[in-house]
Amino acid sequence: MIGQVVGKYRIAEKIGEGGMGSVYRAEHTVLGSPAAVKVLLPQWTQDAIVVDRFFHEAKAASAIRHVGIVEVFDYGRLANDQAWIAMELLRGENLT
Repeated sequence: MIGQVVGKYRIAEKIGEGGMGSVYRAEHTVLGSPAAVKVLLPQWTQDAIVVDRFFHEAKAASAIRHVGIVEVFDYGRLANDQAWIAMELLRGENLT
């Protein structure tokens, strides 16, 4: 995914992975602003319920303005149908 454009964001590096998806550091292609892009793993993209929940997470988070909730910028699907969410990139320490 490195170098690929997802929505308006160019993927720079993988910063995390879990059971549902991978998270990448990205930059807006025009503004250069940082973002985190979460991409649902291919096997979950085939499950409509999981994808609906994934997009519901994006919509719910974007409706809330609170310091404790990450800001969501955009969401959609890749050409291969994988779902993605672009959100605020938070800086901090790894909790492990």
